[in-house]
Amino acid sequence: MSKAKRKLPPVSFYFAVKLLGVTKRNKSQFDAEFQEISGITAELEFEEIKEGGENRFSHRVPGRVKYDNLVLKRGLVIWPSEFGNWCKDTLTTTPGEDQRWIERRDINVYLMNRHQNKSEPIRTWSFVNAIPSKWEISNFNSQESNLAMETITFSYQYFSIVK
Repeated sequence: MSKAKRKLPPVSFYFAVKLLGVTKRNKSQFDAEFQEISGITAELEFEEIKEGGENRFSHRVPGRVKYDNLVLKRGLVIWPSEFGNWCKDTLTTTPGEDQRWIERRDINVYLMNRHQNKSEPIRTWSFVNAIPSKWEISNFNSQESNLAMETITFSYQYFSIVK
């Protein structure tokens, strides 16, 4: 093996989430209590244009980028939580009320690395103008001993890879 250290792919279980924007304490909210994150997906859509007079060919032209919803899953939080309060305030709006007050926030997802007793992000995804679109509580079943889980789905404009 050469002098250069061999780099291994990072592990997927060490991550953190940060809710950005104005909070009650005027700080961003760091939340590492999520069990699972999914939906970090970007897909380039293509439009097919058929060439006139030449029926054998069609051209695939790139179009917009399509993003999946960001989905965060964790054990049901029963204490005050900035994520929970934001979701509750957004999703319990009475139909017909003025919904312009709904607050969009940025969410950062960090893939972390622990090196010499220090944690540092090795990759950061920034989800811009996110808004909670679905909040789901797992089924309650007296026949099983599962944890009560909550799944929060966010719609957003786009994401970028910061680091």
